[in-house]
Amino acid sequence: MDAGAGASGQTEVRLSYDASVAYGCFPTFGPPPPAIFTNIVPALRAPQGVQVRFSGSSSNPDSEAHDARANSDLSVGEIEALYAQQLSAAGWQRRDHAVAAALAWSTWAVPGGEGDRMGFLYVLDGPRAGERMLHVQVAPAPAPPAPISPGQTEPGIAGFVRP
Repeated sequence: MDAGAGASGQTEVRLSYDASVAYGCFPTFGPPPPAIFTNIVPALRAPQGVQVRFSGSSSNPDSEAHDARANSDLSVGEIEALYAQQLSAAGWQRRDHAVAAALAWSTWAVPGGEGDRMGFLYVLDGPRAGERMLHVQVAPAPAPPAPISPGQTEPGIAGFVRP
């Protein structure tokens, strides 16, 4: 980003974007800045016949998530299976999966780090023909829930009530 005085006396702001240093696990760009991402999720390369556009990431020391949109004639199940091959090659172990007409998902045991971690991958049909939404994340395995009284709302989660 650059700012300065313009010809008319107003301040001009110029933004530039260098894709060679952008990061996300779905695109084929270079490595992330070490202070931002934890690299829990392996770099996932777009399979042949799938055009991918990175759309966002989030990270903290224990978890990481990445989102992208893809265009392809491949079904959600075919795309999920191609990314599942990459996750398996990275040492992830598939625990469960399902495929429906508009959604394919899988859950994973994720190696490394301290403690148990679980992964989640989904491919969802997008609003336009051939568009798919991709999501992959890793998080610590959940702790057993704390007991609460019947009818009491879960702590920190509005709307979820135990019978």
